[in-house]
Amino acid sequence: MDLRMSVGVALGSASRLCVECGDCGRGRWIAPSQLVGRAGLTLHTSLSEVAGRLTCSACSGDGLPGKNVTVQAFFVQDTDRIRAEAAVLKTQSVLSVGSRARGS
Repeated sequence: MDLRMSVGVALGSASRLCVECGDCGRGRWIAPSQLVGRAGLTLHTSLSEVAGRLTCSACSGDGLPGKNVTVQAFFVQDTDRIRAEAAVLKTQSVLSVGSRARGS
């Protein structure tokens, strides 16, 4: 399940993360605890903020920005997955209502 848009789902609720660079294609699976302390991340950081704070070290080493990073979360417990999906749906609903209000 891709949680790039989720708001309110904490980094610590995921079991593993797939972190990939869209520019060079490098990727790896990582435990959320391994990201704690990097770029100000904590286990309470929203998953929607994680990708924006990470940089691809391989691209950065080659002089590129390395900011085209995506993060996908894996949940062991169904309850965590369901909670994350509900947060995504709630966020999409709020964004949809907000865009209609602006267009009125």
